[in-house]
Amino acid sequence: MVIRLYLMRHGEAELGVEDFKRQLTAFGCRQAVEQAKALLQAGQLPAAVRASPLVRAQQTAALVVEELQGGLVVETDEYLAGGGEPRIVMEHLEKVLTADDSVMLVTHQPLVSRLIYYLTGEEVGMATAAVAVVDLEVMAESCGELQCVY
Repeated sequence: MVIRLYLMRHGEAELGVEDFKRQLTAFGCRQAVEQAKALLQAGQLPAAVRASPLVRAQQTAALVVEELQGGLVVETDEYLAGGGEPRIVMEHLEKVLTADDSVMLVTHQPLVSRLIYYLTGEEVGMATAAVAVVDLEVMAESCGELQCVY
């Protein structure tokens, strides 16, 4: 049984605004849509989407869901807000996910890179709207395999 995680950083966001209220720029919106198209073309389709409660992550997730047209609903997850500890995020996810799930997590730097490192031992710099695909047989540290980065 394998759980596939799509770890996505939100699209480019505006600067100079309170962090919780930062919205995507027009470019950030295009980035999110283009990433969704790339995933769709590659047959990479998450069964669920969970996003940080911050506006830019919610907007990114909504654009991805709209583009994928799979009847997905964005679930808000406080654990993805950005400053979290990877171990705690994974312990939380273990409680809410079932085997053979595939879920997209839309979050922020540095959490997204820290999650990738925690799960795979791979250091991956994540540009805005980048998506890393990680397969896990066990939801634990160093038990994941990085499949690709979009």
